[in-house]
Amino acid sequence: MNTIVAAAILLISVFIVLFGGGQLYTQRAARRAAETTTGTIQDVSVERRGTGRSVKYYPTVGFEYTVDDESYENDDLRPGMASKGMSETDATAVTDEYRPDQPVTVYYDPSDPGRSYLRDEPTYAFQVALILLGLVFGVVAVGLLL
Repeated sequence: MNTIVAAAILLISVFIVLFGGGQLYTQRAARRAAETTTGTIQDVSVERRGTGRSVKYYPTVGFEYTVDDESYENDDLRPGMASKGMSETDATAVTDEYRPDQPVTVYYDPSDPGRSYLRDEPTYAFQVALILLGLVFGVVAVGLLL
């Protein structure tokens, strides 16, 4: 029975490490390959999701830009995973940086210009935390097998 539990935990740990590593790789690759253009902020808002204690706020910054005479619209702040939920104060602080019709630098994927983002800031904490969590699960699984 312990072998089955340990194998299941080990499988979960591998999945978590691969997922975290994949997200880390995707974000780093997007940042390295990105080219820039000038875009314009279209709309800015803070979206509330959830109820009770699980309420989170999501900053939304819509922007448009042109690459090779083709127009695009997007609202991704960072490459990789979607915007994470945060406090209302933090979400408002993000949206306060932008105003409609404001010119901005847009980072886009030259092989797929529709993939773009506004903030070229590394945010690796979540991915590294996933990798470390997966490694901890792996150590627990190995400990159960011994």
